[in-house]
Order: sequence, then structure tokens, then C-alpha cells
Amino acid sequence: MWVPTNSLADILRILLMVPIYAAVSFASYLFWNHSTALLLIRDCYEAIVLTSFFYLILNYLSHDPEEQKDIFRKVGLSRENDREARRRGAPLAHWVFPLQSVGWKPEDGLYFLQLMKWGVLQYCVIRPLTTLAAVILNYIGLYCDDSWSPGWGHLYITIIMSISVTIAMYCLIQLYMPIAGHLAPHKPLLKLFAVKAVVFLTFWQETLISGLEDVGVIKNVR
Repeated sequence: MWVPTNSLADILRILLMVPIYAAVSFASYLFWNHSTALLLIRDCYEAIVLTSFFYLILNYLSHDPEEQKDIFRKVGLSRENDREARRRGAPLAHWVFPLQSVGWKPEDGLYFLQLMKWGVLQYCVIRPLTTLAAVILNYIGLYCDDSWSPGWGHLYITIIMSISVTIAMYCLIQLYMPIAGHLAPHKPLLKLFAVKAVVFLTFWQETLISGLEDVGVIKNVR
């Protein structure tokens, strides 16, 4: 099957995640004294994966940016589309869980697209910046990834990342919902779950294990 160049580039960047994760994880065992910095840099690749998947979805929708905008004008979550739905007697669209009770919506579908884009791509800025900050703090002895004490940088980096990754994944899912029918031929749902598992679940798994270790539920064997 022929794949356009821009979609192929996004697919390749996503597929490279596996060898990059494997290589950096192996290097962290070889150079264990630099493992924190290496693993932080490895995790930074999540931002590239998320960005690539976001643009892959848009390219699946249409390779023409203007056509993408036209589709979102018609189906995006917005007050304008709510008015059209009421006129036709159709059910109104809502935000996905857990914000389904929030009444505010963007004025039109194009603004909805921009909001979702900002929500996803903010992670692609914040992740590298927090990674850089964590690497610097680690080398000057102020990071301490084993501690949740407010005296160490790990706590603040984790809080910032928790907020950023949650917003990014929520916006990616919300972006997908109105255009799910348009994307059905490409079967992107499993791909979406895979990216969600890599970016969202991996982060929260590491955070949970670190927190359990800090309170003594899990013992550090190093």
C-alpha cells in the first residue's frame, strides 16, 4: 500500500521508539552511574512519538490542511455545531470523561482544533524542558529520583510532568472522538491505545512505583 511521505516519516519516528528505548535502556545498565540522565533522555523521545502520532492522525484525516480545517468546522466540539445539532434535532456532543459535565465549548470547530493542538503539543515543549532541568539538577546533586521530599527537584519535575502528560493525552483522545468515523478505514484505535500506553501509562507506572518505594511499600534492593 502506498504511504505518503509525510505520513511515512511520522510512522518511522514512532517505530524508532522501540530500538531507541532498547539501546538507551541497555546503555543505562552499562553506564549505571549516568543511568538517571540516560533514562530521562530516553523518556524525552515520548514527546517525539506523541507529536508524530498527532500529525499522523491529521494526515489520515486529510493531507490537505485546509480540508482538515473544513472537517473540524463541521464535526469539532463547538457551540456552532451545537446550534446546528439542535436545529436538526440531533444529540449534542460532549467532552469526554471526566469533563462531560463541563458546559463551555469553543465557538467553532476550527477553534476546537487549535485548542486540542495546543493541548497536545505543549507536552512536546514541556517534556524536553523538564528533561533538561532534571538532567542539570541531577548533575549538581539536587534531583534525587528516589525522594519525594520538597527539598529535591524530583517532586516538582514530576508534578509538572503529571499535569502536562494528562492534558496531552486527554486532548489527543478528545481530538480523535469527533473524527473517529473519518479515520475508521485506517483503524487508528489500537494505535491510539498503544501511544496512550507508552506515554501515559508508562509515566504513571514509574510515578506510582517511585511513590510506593518512597513510603516503604516497595523496598529498594540497590
